[in-house]
Amino acid sequence: MIAILDQNLKKVEINTFDVGDNQVITKQTHIVSLENISRCSIEIAKKLKTSEAVCIRLRFGGDLFDKPLIVDSQFITKYESLISSYPFYIPITLQLLKLLVVELGSIPLYAWFETSIFTKLPEEERIYALPNQLQSAGSPRRFGCHGIYHAWNAQQMPNLTTVLSIVMDKQTTVSVLRNGKPRTISMGYTPLEGIMSRTSCGDMDPGIVFHLMRVSGESFFKIDEVLKKNSGFIGLTGIDAEIDELFKQVNSDHAIAQAFELYESQIIRHCGEAVAVSGEPQAIVFSGKYTSALTPLIFRILKKFTFLGLSLKPVPWANTSTHLNIVTEGNSNIIAAISMFSLPETLYQLFDSYLKRKRV
Repeated sequence: MIAILDQNLKKVEINTFDVGDNQVITKQTHIVSLENISRCSIEIAKKLKTSEAVCIRLRFGGDLFDKPLIVDSQFITKYESLISSYPFYIPITLQLLKLLVVELGSIPLYAWFETSIFTKLPEEERIYALPNQLQSAGSPRRFGCHGIYHAWNAQQMPNLTTVLSIVMDKQTTVSVLRNGKPRTISMGYTPLEGIMSRTSCGDMDPGIVFHLMRVSGESFFKIDEVLKKNSGFIGLTGIDAEIDELFKQVNSDHAIAQAFELYESQIIRHCGEAVAVSGEPQAIVFSGKYTSALTPLIFRILKKFTFLGLSLKPVPWANTSTHLNIVTEGNSNIIAAISMFSLPETLYQLFDSYLKRKRV
């Protein structure tokens, strides 16, 4: 059995996978509250006592972590140095990791970082045009997001050099990967750069921040909250709902329709920028929480690539695979596909492959 852990400030989600003949036999999900972290770690360890290995998804590794690592005392010391970069998340994660190492005993605990793949971004894609005196260690850089999804999307096309990867999740990101290494990523130093989300604004003129402060009289901190928590789909529609739920009303509500038009436009623009940097993709792969619900939107986005010789199957597309649905005809110059895996299932696939390579 292999276990995948995902933790936020309130809970830990445990997904366990039993494998036989290279096929997932059973998958179970458990939620454990972090209200009492000591009790939580004991409860997790009990559920994982028959595991071959455990992998925990960590959101931020900065420039320090470029690959999965076993959690040990050396790892803990290195990870502690990132507290100032992620002060709300890392301290409680450190507590959990320290307790889990003790409780799991001989069962290896691996850390898998969402940002590790983006340590390989070209330098010109990571830095900002800020004064040289500000370009020091810890200065604003693109650290990336959705590295797990983007890495898996690229791995699904092992014989193709260039893959355009689009992740439709709580935050939508676009990346081009060449030979498995990222060339671009749409998200910047914070989630405000890139594509709008349920609550954040996405790309905008930085001067708007100062304009909003001037006309509203609000503090910098209030404007920061507005841009991160009260913009995006919530700001445009006035409805606090998940993106897939909003999409069900796209044909009956003008504000929702307008929000999705902007969302679609931003995705297409970032795809265009990525292709301009990296050249014509050989495959386009969509993944993320909302791919199934947003299939009509995905169809419209893919139609923008027909000038490259992309030939789509008629819609509605049947889900012909348990993990990857190819939606292009056999004569298409570019392969387009939609992944149906959840994040835990995606990380499980990556982690299982990683363990098999280590055994060889």
